[in-house]
Amino acid sequence: MLVVPLQHDNHTIGVLKVLSKQTESFAEVDEVMLTMLSKVVASSMFYSTHYNFEELFYRATHDQMTGLANRALFLDHLRSVIAQARRHQTLAGLLMIDMNGLKQINDRFGHRSGDAAIREFAQRLKHHSRASDTVARFGGDEFGIILTPVSESGHVSLKARRLESQVEKPFKVDDSIVKLSGSIGAAVYPYDGAQIEILLDKADQAMYARKREHKSKR
Repeated sequence: MLVVPLQHDNHTIGVLKVLSKQTESFAEVDEVMLTMLSKVVASSMFYSTHYNFEELFYRATHDQMTGLANRALFLDHLRSVIAQARRHQTLAGLLMIDMNGLKQINDRFGHRSGDAAIREFAQRLKHHSRASDTVARFGGDEFGIILTPVSESGHVSLKARRLESQVEKPFKVDDSIVKLSGSIGAAVYPYDGAQIEILLDKADQAMYARKREHKSKR
């Protein structure tokens, strides 16, 4: 028999037992694997008893640092928006956003200041977006926005350029002022593609092209 404590955040909340009909049937590798499994089980038990369903759903679908939608929720919304646009023969917009200069902020001021800059950048994106849009953080310095409704395809590119100017403002980190900015690429359904993967790729390509433009102007 193997017995491993169920521990979460230095608190023991139970034990995990594995039985075998044969004696001395467990090897050291089995104990290692059981220990790893016990951490997953303990974490699940802890959160299931401390949070209700709505809280657990929120934690699973939102970025913990910024409160924005995460990649999974973003893609789920994008599928729904594209399906609705296809059904009603309307337009939908997609923006892929890369926060500029995060590495330099982390290197100069530390990751705590970098995290503060990410949160500020996220709030600016959210503040300058409509309630009907979906603003998400994919992780690191990558963000995305689903624009819906869209009346004209040209409005998506205009939104991208306007949003770049709206987020490009100084931000105070401790006693220093750093510049926050972003590179934004746009794609429009159905003109840039009818499939999600194609639209994401188009917006990504446009974003990287925009990032190269910014670097060439320095």
